[in-house]
Amino acid sequence: MSLRPSFMGIESMKQTLFSAQKSLDITGNNISNVNTVGYSRQRADQVSVSVISESLYFNTSTDLAGQGTATSGVTQLRDQILDQRYREVNSGTALSGTCYDTLKDIENILDVIDTSGFNGVYQKFCDAISQFGTDNSDRGEIANVTMEYAKQMCQALKNYDTQLNQIQDQIATQAETAVEEVNTILNNIAQLNEQLKNGYVSFGDITVDHSYEAGYMANDTYGPLELKDKINELVDQLSTYGNVRTSNEPDGTFTVEFAGTVAVQGERAKDYYVDYDKNDGSMGIYYKPDTKVNASAGELASGELRAYLDMYNGAGCYAAELGSGYDGMSNGIAYYKGMIDALANTMATAFNEACEAKEGDMFAKSGEPLDRFTAKNIVVSDEWKKDPSLITYGPEGKDGMEMEELNPRYVYKVMSVIDKDLEFKRFDGGNIDQSGMTIDDFITYESDKLAQDISYCESVYDAYDTMAVTLANQRDSVMGVSLDEEGANMMTYQKWYNAAARMMTALDEALDTIINGMGLVGR
Repeated sequence: MSLRPSFMGIESMKQTLFSAQKSLDITGNNISNVNTVGYSRQRADQVSVSVISESLYFNTSTDLAGQGTATSGVTQLRDQILDQRYREVNSGTALSGTCYDTLKDIENILDVIDTSGFNGVYQKFCDAISQFGTDNSDRGEIANVTMEYAKQMCQALKNYDTQLNQIQDQIATQAETAVEEVNTILNNIAQLNEQLKNGYVSFGDITVDHSYEAGYMANDTYGPLELKDKINELVDQLSTYGNVRTSNEPDGTFTVEFAGTVAVQGERAKDYYVDYDKNDGSMGIYYKPDTKVNASAGELASGELRAYLDMYNGAGCYAAELGSGYDGMSNGIAYYKGMIDALANTMATAFNEACEAKEGDMFAKSGEPLDRFTAKNIVVSDEWKKDPSLITYGPEGKDGMEMEELNPRYVYKVMSVIDKDLEFKRFDGGNIDQSGMTIDDFITYESDKLAQDISYCESVYDAYDTMAVTLANQRDSVMGVSLDEEGANMMTYQKWYNAAARMMTALDEALDTIINGMGLVGR
């Protein structure tokens, strides 16, 4: 065995001191960022220095063994599978939560318990009209009360229509704001990609390889870690708005897929916007140039933006008559607008057909469309307003008869509508429900359906929220900073540093013995 280089041990301990110091630096950095949002715990990777030599003087592994350690780089601790799973669940939480909030707003409008709403007024209308079937000296007053309740019913339906339109406008505004946020996030990621790429080059964490477009391959294990944290934090935010996936490119940049298409590649980002179909008025998410995101095909499967589309375009059984842009698989604002229109049309038509008065109908249309009643255009007819007793007249008309002389059989026909099974149809002729329902049954049916939708969204949200908390905790166990663990690391690295320093002293003393003490005998 040949004599190893005299200062090799000291050099090895010097590198060990550097490695221990760097590990302490990284530990301190972790402790400093314990409360920094999006920060990933960092670690200095240590490797043993390999014994490689082609020297004629040192030709065995033993001669150069024991060269200590070196820091290969500083990496961050993340689990990409957990990241992706968390983002998927986060998107689901945003979807169900936004749908739940919107449906609760609809429930507050269509509150069947509210005595001032349609259901409460309709019950009073039924009670008043039923009094015509009994001998009553106040029939004239009852007629006025009945007509007034009918006016309140029409006004309640108009209020529903107005308030549902307001929620729909609010959804549109929220969708437009969300899309602006998405564009901001995507542009920020693209800008960070540029800095990330330049950072790899400046750090020297690249391998020249002309088979790649950039001419090199980045070592994405290391590199600008803080920039990666910022990008990952932005991707987490992006997952609130829709389904998202990421992948790493050879040059170290992130490619981001959003809503079924590549939204960020290198330094380029797509520009999204909200627009409305010129034919049916449905809302859509587009990206330039004029490409629509096909949400129904799964391109936008979750997130707030999908919820806004479902709530704006969700028409349920009314989708076929509204247009191709509406969704028949979800019950959103369009569905409940269709429901109150069907209620107005079926109710007004049934009462008008039952009323045989020569003077006119009970209900009329105040505007477009003229071929059917809607919640917006239903009103009490001018003829009924002029003569509240109109519902007691027959085909021969009033003919000068006094109220107490009128034949009650005509008003009985009107009263029969209350308990009659009616066919609630869409405006294109299709049934909403195959079995006939009374007006009361229809109100209960729709109220129960709304309650079921709310309950479903709430249960889905709770499930996603529980999973999100679990996954967030699992992610934190990997990427989060533990003060207990960092404290233990600090003590370990400090002991390591002290031991290396003591070893340096021992080697220095050995050299001093060789240099100043060896070979002095006999001088």
